[in-house]
Amino acid sequence: MAKNLKNLAKDREDFIVNKVYMDIISDESSISDEEINEYYNRNKQEFTENGELKPFSSVKYQIKTKLQKEKLNDWFEKIKKDYNIIVEKK
Repeated sequence: MAKNLKNLAKDREDFIVNKVYMDIISDESSISDEEINEYYNRNKQEFTENGELKPFSSVKYQIKTKLQKEKLNDWFEKIKKDYNIIVEKK
């Protein structure tokens, strides 16, 4: 019985985490194709190797991931500031 309650609590926690991610975080970290294109065009030197520009299709995922991380970090910093959250590092 105790194990079932523990499993139920864990399932509930997992559900809440997934719900928060889907409803809040995924919206905050969404990156449009336009944003990816703009980044690529503004930072072509970053994608040039041996004098050749890498094709957009080969770096699109890399750009999207970078922009998502930046957007999430900005969002998280705003949340910390707005709600006076202090994150202690070990």
